[in-house]
Amino acid sequence: MKIRSMEAHANFGASLDEGLTLKTKGKKLKVLLINPPLVSKVERENFLTEPLGLGYLVSAVEDICEVSILDCFIHGYENLTKVGNEYRRGMDEKEIINQIKLFQPDIVGVTCNFTGFAKDSMRMAELAKQTIPNCYTVVGGAHATMDDKSVIDKKYVDCVVRGEGEETFRDLVLRLANGESLEDMAGVTLRLDEEIITNPDRTLIKDMDSIPPPNRSKMFMDLYMKYSHERYPYAIKKPIASLQTSRGCPYECTFCSTIQVWSRRWRWFSVKRVVDEIENMKNNYGVEEFAFYDDAFLIDRERIIELCDEIVRRKLNINFINPPGLNVVNMDEEIIIKMKKAGLYRVTLPIETGNAETQEFIKKPIDFEHARNIVDICNRNGIWTHANFIIGFPFETEEMIKKTLDYSISINLDHSFYYAAQPHSGSELYDVYEEHNMLEGIEEKRASFIDSQYDTAYFTAEEIQKKINNAKLKHFIIRSLSYLNPFYFYRNVWPKINTWRTFKYLMEIIFNVQKMRHMILNR
Repeated sequence: MKIRSMEAHANFGASLDEGLTLKTKGKKLKVLLINPPLVSKVERENFLTEPLGLGYLVSAVEDICEVSILDCFIHGYENLTKVGNEYRRGMDEKEIINQIKLFQPDIVGVTCNFTGFAKDSMRMAELAKQTIPNCYTVVGGAHATMDDKSVIDKKYVDCVVRGEGEETFRDLVLRLANGESLEDMAGVTLRLDEEIITNPDRTLIKDMDSIPPPNRSKMFMDLYMKYSHERYPYAIKKPIASLQTSRGCPYECTFCSTIQVWSRRWRWFSVKRVVDEIENMKNNYGVEEFAFYDDAFLIDRERIIELCDEIVRRKLNINFINPPGLNVVNMDEEIIIKMKKAGLYRVTLPIETGNAETQEFIKKPIDFEHARNIVDICNRNGIWTHANFIIGFPFETEEMIKKTLDYSISINLDHSFYYAAQPHSGSELYDVYEEHNMLEGIEEKRASFIDSQYDTAYFTAEEIQKKINNAKLKHFIIRSLSYLNPFYFYRNVWPKINTWRTFKYLMEIIFNVQKMRHMILNR
């Protein structure tokens, strides 16, 4: 197969692949966007969030085409089947095929965000091409961006949209509708005859407010609201929905692939735009709590203060969390109190490690004592404290992992989330695994966020998973016992449960933690 880059071929013909019989000049195309079913090693994959990326795409093209979302995950959420030693959740393939036939799309777009779920996305593109051979299949998302070569290598994929998708996908739909070539279009990797063309990246959108909010009327919000308690068992209010207030992250953590999608350039929506979206979701969908899916929520201190003040000024009476994690470096008591007043009740701190050697490897600029102090400040001010820790990096020894686990228990967190290191495509960590031949059979491996399938220099994947399960259990036991200490309880727990509502919330936490403990013991 020939491969060429647009950097070396700036001028050539403007004809579409002759084998593609899509003749659309002057026609309003039918575009179907697919959110695939998910297959995971764990029975209850914690991935029940609205497909915001598809919602943004709908808003970007709905004025130039007929567009719909086929959400195979949420529409088949109750359909859980065992496939070998894995679990599949979502619509069955027969129903998916029927829906594709019913819609008769000219273009099918499939989201492919995570390496662990890449097989699921590829299967949707394959089904679309088998069902409607003349449809133009497009795959986008984080994984597709980072591993576009392997995605476009699939014969049933015509094009990969890389990076930020709104402008690129709109350009693609317009060109196909007008019978124009995609050969010189920025931001795509595409197949023409037997050639693979990798075009230059598209320039990031400068004015973030020019991007229309995601069209939630096409995102089946009623179903996501119905099941939101399963995605967010620790939510203090329900229903809870997802929101994005910024894109990008200026940091360069070894294990993260965000910069391959959004770059290290941090961009933000205006405070008015964000709060308008919050108000709209509260009024139209009854959303009471919001999960801000920003990779770097606290970059601009003054913006966060303005955001919190506007939420309070409008008397929205909401709660919010930031699942990716609030950057400890930019936290202090003033900003913590300001966020609490606006609705923050629980922090997730992406500390990741308690070991200095691992910290240097992952390039995480966190001072361990400052993190300890931030946890204490949050506890005193009645904010529940959670933190993320990652173990099983390729050259972590037993002693290095022990330091992380000991630190995670020592800093008075209410809860610790332990994850296995994952070599996501596009991350520096992936390159390390590849350099040391640790990716053998990667396309056959499937990993969830909590269950790795990758061995390291010192441990098998099974041994890492056992360490994670033991760490969860140990933290649960030690923290439960600490609640029996009157001084600890008064200082770290009482500020969080001194009202009937917050006491009820504690009972819900205990119930959910017991369920988690039962799951760990029975794995």
